[in-house]
Amino acid sequence: MAHCCCEGLEQCFNAKRVERELADYRQHGRLHVGGAEQMLEDAARAYLHDRLNGRDTLLMAGSDAMAAELSRRIRDDLIRWGAVSDGPTVRLRDGAEASAGDWVMARKNDNSFATDPWGGAITNRDLLRISRVDPAITGLVDVQRLTGREPSTGQEQWSAPFVLRKDYLLEETHLAYAVTFHTAEGRTVGYSGISVFTGGEDRQAVNVGLTRARERNDAYVIGHWQLADPAPGGKPAPELARQARLDREHAGSAPERRAGQEDQDTGREPVTAEEILGQCLARDGRQKSATDTREAEWSDADRLDVLGVQWEHVARQAQQRRYEAAVRDALPEQQAQEVMDDPAATWLWRSLREAEAAGLDGPAALRRAVAAGTLADADSVAKVVDWRIRQQIAGMPALAARPFAEQVKPTGDPQMDRYWHELAEAMADRQRRLGEHAAEHPPAWAHTLGTVPGHPVDRAEWEHKAGLVEKYRERWGYTHPREPIGPRPGQHSPDAHADWQAAAEALGYIPGDLREHSDGQLLAWRSAFDREMAWAPPYLGDRLADVRAEIRRAQIDADRARRDTQAADTEKARQRLTDRAAAFARWEQMTRGLETKLTQAQAGYVAWERATAPTRERAVAADAELRRRHPDQHIEPLRAPHEPEPAAAAASLQPAAGEP
Repeated sequence: MAHCCCEGLEQCFNAKRVERELADYRQHGRLHVGGAEQMLEDAARAYLHDRLNGRDTLLMAGSDAMAAELSRRIRDDLIRWGAVSDGPTVRLRDGAEASAGDWVMARKNDNSFATDPWGGAITNRDLLRISRVDPAITGLVDVQRLTGREPSTGQEQWSAPFVLRKDYLLEETHLAYAVTFHTAEGRTVGYSGISVFTGGEDRQAVNVGLTRARERNDAYVIGHWQLADPAPGGKPAPELARQARLDREHAGSAPERRAGQEDQDTGREPVTAEEILGQCLARDGRQKSATDTREAEWSDADRLDVLGVQWEHVARQAQQRRYEAAVRDALPEQQAQEVMDDPAATWLWRSLREAEAAGLDGPAALRRAVAAGTLADADSVAKVVDWRIRQQIAGMPALAARPFAEQVKPTGDPQMDRYWHELAEAMADRQRRLGEHAAEHPPAWAHTLGTVPGHPVDRAEWEHKAGLVEKYRERWGYTHPREPIGPRPGQHSPDAHADWQAAAEALGYIPGDLREHSDGQLLAWRSAFDREMAWAPPYLGDRLADVRAEIRRAQIDADRARRDTQAADTEKARQRLTDRAAAFARWEQMTRGLETKLTQAQAGYVAWERATAPTRERAVAADAELRRRHPDQHIEPLRAPHEPEPAAAAASLQPAAGEP
């Protein structure tokens, strides 16, 4: 089997694992999205809460500037609460200041200082704590080095104080409360990893940010940035508004925070944390040497994901020629030309590919869509026809992908036909070799196929099934070591659906070809869908995520109010803050009770989903087979309760422009 060329198999798996676990992070309340100010503030407060309660935590950001801003905010709170001195300071390399109690990070090896009686030296990324800054001592500062943590409590262990030159602090250190993803690489902390993402990071940064901690990893994702205001004249600095909020909070009269409050007037559509992190995961930040690049290219020359790109290019050209000819046959000349010139035609071609992947005749589906109603008043004929085709195929899964050789069709160009046949042979040979390799060296996922048989005929069948699974995994980048194919892929490609269907049938996950069964049997199986959906518990994963995030927020706010109480200037402020801390503690207890109920209810939904999956899959397959047999007969698509009708969902089905 070809090796993974992604900085080693382990790192490739980690990136894919992070991608698959985003939904789990969301359900556990560990994905947060909002404006820049809100996310920076929330991340800094979460870090302070964990660290000041004795937990091993790590705060990460994508740039030195953002890490410095987070560290500045944290230092201000530490000074207010007395954990850091507000006395004499020393300058650090990024313009920040530090005083007794501050943590700083060394960024250059220096053996001119003895950090312990055995002559240990300062090394890059050593974590130092300033223990004393004496203005009377010129050029030197007393510091301690973090030597480890007490295993049972997680409490920091520091070396004996030693002296460090101020010029080293000025040139080679910065505040260590927040670090960049690059600096955090290779570290593991005991409790929490807290990351701030802007959307510009790559998948290596996401991998680091969401895998540093053993207990919990939280992502604070900046959903969008405030657009620049072109109007003339100045406006108050954002820091003034932040300081005003902090002043109200310190006085015990701060208003309740509202998620996304800073972003209500940005004029942009809301985005989810999953969408932004998904874009980051698609961005590769690796830099390989020329030799590594050459070896990777040689090794990957016959991989299915490499040949698949060439395959899709040839197949799309051939399909588009057929679809354009079908449009000219089905529509008047003027309307046909409008479809050809409309950018939405690319989406129409994809819908036709989906129809053919589901077993329908593409040109026939196009003719039925044209005949379904008038197109004279349509602003975009392509969009209307596309929507009608989507109603025909709604809920119809793709058929299992046929062998590559059977998918080759004449293109009208002899050289292109020969090239397509050669591609089919190369890809089929690769699939065969993947199956043979899986039999010789069974991967972890192969337990689902059972033990490799000894009889040649049975072994050949095992290899064929393994080849179908490996075909999907390699062509579409699925690399989980124990799960063979994962969930059904999204709507990005009909070919991915077909390959997944073939692999799922080989594994016995879903029923295979139902063409041999009668209409009566198909209708009986189809009717089971409504029976199973009738007793389906509600899906409460999103509510559970919100409740878990609220528990975390209540803990942080209660802890912060208690610390502000000790630092309050007046008795009135202390009383207000005491009341706020108690209110947040009560709110935490209330939400914990709700979390318990939602967790139990969601567990019921998961159990129902697992128990009814075979019946529902067979019902969906039976429904699709009935509609393939009777394309001119209206059969209402299977839908879950409360799912919107097609007419109500039409707007969401209409593409903006371009092929995904």
